Amino acid sequence: MSTNKKAEAKPVRRYTQGMSQQSSPYVRVLSVGKSKVGKTHFALTFPDPVIANSDAGLASDVPVNCKVDPCVFPFVRWSEDIGEDELCSWTDLRQLVLELKYRKGNMWKEIASYGYEPKTFIVDSGTSFCDLFAHEITIGNDHMDKTGKHMETLQLQDYNLIMQRFFSIIDLMKTLPMNVVMTTELADKQDDVGRRFQQAAMVGQALGDRLPHFFDEIYYHFSELGKDGFTRFWLTPCQIRGIEFVGSRKGIPLEPVEDPSYAKLSKYYAKKPSK
Repeated sequence: MSTNKKAEAKPVRRYTQGMSQQSSPYVRVLSVGKSKVGKTHFALTFPDPVIANSDAGLASDVPVNCKVDPCVFPFVRWSEDIGEDELCSWTDLRQLVLELKYRKGNMWKEIASYGYEPKTFIVDSGTSFCDLFAHEITIGNDHMDKTGKHMETLQLQDYNLIMQRFFSIIDLMKTLPMNVVMTTELADKQDDVGRRFQQAAMVGQALGDRLPHFFDEIYYHFSELGKDGFTRFWLTPCQIRGIEFVGSRKGIPLEPVEDPSYAKLSKYYAKKPSK
């Protein structure tokens, strides 16, 4: 009896694997929380980082946690007084990611001069980078209102442009052969029916909503004052509204971790992701 080979053929997947089914030696982490709760401190515990920095929180933490003298690329708002070693454009951040991926270019030469092999890319912070992207748009000579006057407020099309630029960089980050850690502030929001919720603080609510989908792990950082008068820092896999489905894609227990570090969580990163 003849068989219908075409009918027996297994169906071909027509979509990419979700990150929860991917196996990778690297982890992509989004760290969210209020200011001064240890997000940057935690990021700097990851091995051999290259840092894109547009946040003032970095300076005090580098000597404490880093085992190397890390290569830091400073990003600032554009002004007439911008320094030669400072970067200000979204294209600069995209170029940095490209050179990390392909390991060539002027930025890569600077990275290589530090004498270590990069194993982590830190973006500190996504919130402040969004602010830089917005500033770059509003200072443009072509950013005008209907009367032809220069306009310093963002319009709907500007939010869409920021989101397109930001995710074009995020898409590249997903291809980097290294860990990726991005910090963001935490924002209080309100939906259309008046319910309050929290999410990553980004320019435009849609960007904050979508950002968690691009990461393996989403962590919520918080701190509290202990009975001894010392502040304690904690991390827990994030379950706030909008990303409550995430938990931990790498199988990390949904419970607070005191004084979090890469060393404490790396055993989970090496495991096959949970299904």
